Amino acid sequence: AAQEVLGKGSYGVVRRVVCRETGAEFAAKSISKVRPVWTGQMDGEARDATTSGHLKKIAAEVNFLARLAGEECVVDIDSVYEDVGRVYVVMSLCKGGTLEDRLAAAGGRGLDEAAVRAVMRSVLQVVRGCHERGIIYRDLKPANFLFASEAPDSGVRCIDFGLAENFIPGEVRALNKRAGTPVYMAPELVMQRYDEKADVYSLGVVLYELLRPRFGTTMERVTCISRIARASPAERLGILREEL
Repeated sequence: AAQEVLGKGSYGVVRRVVCRETGAEFAAKSISKVRPVWTGQMDGEARDATTSGHLKKIAAEVNFLARLAGEECVVDIDSVYEDVGRVYVVMSLCKGGTLEDRLAAAGGRGLDEAAVRAVMRSVLQVVRGCHERGIIYRDLKPANFLFASEAPDSGVRCIDFGLAENFIPGEVRALNKRAGTPVYMAPELVMQRYDEKADVYSLGVVLYELLRPRFGTTMERVTCISRIARASPAERLGILREEL
């Protein structure tokens, strides 16, 4: 039985659901099989349509969650269902809110070092688990991590693999599709020539934000990333010192 809405995205809605037989609570992500597609007309008009690429993206997200089953810091996938218009992914329910919410509740003070250490250990476990399985996450940010409960010492779990991509460990091949949230994107990702180490750059940005939440406006962040992307490796450290 569906209960309240927990969150919304571009193509999906997450609701708290309760099993009628056992009373167990879960989070169910409902993903639409259709998306706006350009009609080809000069007026830019779009229509809702189901595309093979979009369906493959949904299947890939479910596949990533299944491959990461057993990872303590990733939400558990319970079951998957579909009907004509939507795919429903039933996952473990995290009740503690997002890492982004808890950072905002700190009122600009950031989290204390002990809390940051615990959170980053979990985030690093997620990245390690992904990379060991040939998955590059590409969207590491506080909004994609939920606390399992409201307890102060609750652990965090990764919840969204919509932008993740496969790679072959050890293969020298740069990915070229830009994806992610601009301020957390590595310069190599912005320049569309990157590998799994782009996730490590994002880890550093998250760590900095947890310790020093005054992170500038969105435009200031994007400007900083653009400067770093255009700079040579030798110049990047100097830019970071200026900005931070």
